[in-house]
Amino acid sequence: MRRRFGIGDTLRTLCLGIGLAALLASPLAARSAHAQESATGSPAAAQLLKVSAAPVVVTAGSRAEVVVHLSLAKGWHVNANPPALDYNIPTEVSLTAAHGITAGAPSYPAGQKEKFEFEDTPLLVYTDAADVRVPITVAANATSGTLQGKVRFQACDNQVCLAPSSVDFKVQVTVTGGAAVATSESAAAPESVEVTAATPPATTTSTMSAPPAASGGAASSRTRGPPPSLPSLADIKSSDTSVVGAVALILGSTVGAGILALPS
Repeated sequence: MRRRFGIGDTLRTLCLGIGLAALLASPLAARSAHAQESATGSPAAAQLLKVSAAPVVVTAGSRAEVVVHLSLAKGWHVNANPPALDYNIPTEVSLTAAHGITAGAPSYPAGQKEKFEFEDTPLLVYTDAADVRVPITVAANATSGTLQGKVRFQACDNQVCLAPSSVDFKVQVTVTGGAAVATSESAAAPESVEVTAATPPATTTSTMSAPPAASGGAASSRTRGPPPSLPSLADIKSSDTSVVGAVALILGSTVGAGILALPS
């Protein structure tokens, strides 16, 4: 004769299943809660991780690198980037673009392999200190200014991990040279204009000297009359000759005066 299952048997089976599931899940749940809950009296994020960045001097139109220094409190660590496990929260550094300056992908150092009580698998972490290098590109018209940055991380000690947090930082970037500086220098210097006075053409006066007297001889029997006079400008203008004829007339008169002036 078969035994029928009543409501009491069904409830007992259901309670047994729930208890077994809770027993199996309790170690994992305890580990997760222990790793993620914040410890009572834990230090603030800015005390756990101190961030600094040295000032940068760069020429406009070129590239440079910002070194972000991470300094951790003693006994604490943060996950490396990339971390060992997919669910680990990596440390991330970011810079906000401004003043014609943009940031590229950061370069993270390799993490140290460490084993902690809350995790069976060794993790990759940063302890004590680490330097993250961020490349920046400076436009030709960029200006000097301060860039705002942020570091996101999850701090842990050997037993517990705190909730993810972030710390802000600043870096001063001084831009030298470039189009902006050249423009300001050009505006400051007045444009010089060189003025050269026109030089009037030199006037040349030709003087005809009288021939020297004959030495030791008798006076010439030829009578020397006065040289023929040159035609005036009015005569040239009033004549019907062409310009070429006027020039020939002047040259002929000059040559004739020279012949008469020759000694006999």
